[in-house]
Formats: sequence, C-alpha cells, structure tokens
Amino acid sequence: MSDDYPANPQEATADLFQWFFELPQVKKLADRRISARFLASALQDLSTASHGENAHEVRLAWQMLLDTLGLVLISHFLHHETWRQFCPEPDHDHGTPSMAIVWRKNGQSVVARHQYKNEVSVDIKFTVE
Repeated sequence: MSDDYPANPQEATADLFQWFFELPQVKKLADRRISARFLASALQDLSTASHGENAHEVRLAWQMLLDTLGLVLISHFLHHETWRQFCPEPDHDHGTPSMAIVWRKNGQSVVARHQYKNEVSVDIKFTVE
C-alpha cells in the first residue's frame, strides 16, 4: 500500500500537473526532477511570507523555491517577472539584470543576486538587506 496519497486538496491539485514536470523537454530544461506538490507548497509559502512583515521568512521562502525549481527555472521565474503574480511588488527600485529586489517593507529588502563563474550564472543568493 502506498503512502503517497494527497494529504490535502492542494496536493491533489498539484498531482494533476505532475505530468508536465515529467515531460522530457521540461526535465532537460530544469536539469532535475521537480515535484508539483513541493512547487505548490513553495509558491504558497512564498506568497504568504511575501505578504507578511518578516524579511527573513521571505528570504527563506525564496530559498525553498530555489531548492524546488533549481537554478535554471528560478532564473526564468525572476527574469520574466513571473514572481510578481505571487508577491506584492516592491515600492521602487527593481534592480538590475543580475540583481532583483523581490521584497521590501519596513526599511528591509530581500534581494536575489546571480552568482557568476566565468560569466555563467552558477547560483542565486537571496539576502536580507
């Protein structure tokens, strides 16, 4: 007997989309296996944290999304500004192509910075500033 049954409606809905993440093109682009359940949870956590007041919780939620999606897809998520569908927009100063301000409240910001090696992005660091 499997213990992989959906624990809640969110997981049941995510299971409907798992096929997309199993497509060879998506696997190749992502360079990893992506769990639709983990992605749904990470996006919900990001949205909840981003509407809150704690910069460190927002940074952690972004890190969890990076861990779920991987570098390539989180880069697309940031570059195409898809994240704005889940998070309130910072009040000003959007950043640069290699740095994005993804949250700002009460004098604190969460910043996403690409880390490069030989002009190739090898990581993204989320920091509270």
